Amino acid sequence: MSLGYYKRKLHQFFSQITSIVPLDCLILWNTAMPLGEKIKGGFLVPGVSRLGPFLRHNVTEANFFSCMAAKEYDLDVLDLHFHFRHSLQHRMPDGVHWDALAHRHISSLLLHHIADAWGFDLYEPAASQGQGECTQTSV
Repeated sequence: MSLGYYKRKLHQFFSQITSIVPLDCLILWNTAMPLGEKIKGGFLVPGVSRLGPFLRHNVTEANFFSCMAAKEYDLDVLDLHFHFRHSLQHRMPDGVHWDALAHRHISSLLLHHIADAWGFDLYEPAASQGQGECTQTSV
């Protein structure tokens, strides 16, 4: 697949998704995570195994173009590649997958991004709803 083909399909996808999804819906595009230098296991099927040495660079380039295209369509972008570029110790030995701590961090990033996009402050306690407010008293 050529870069030009990828870009065309990406724009086609973003155009279709933004025409289908209601305007008040949050569409969040996240970039692909960093790949290892050597990819092992069943990830690369025989037909594309020759791409292995170049795939990590292709992913970085594709992330850049997808991020720019998503912004053209006013979509939110969460750059997971950026967030995990210095956390390679959490990548599994196959060069593709990530450990449980990385997945927990991904969940946190996603939830924080969504909360921020919807105007929620995760660091402020929720307003009480008809219940007495908690007060701290000294003993």
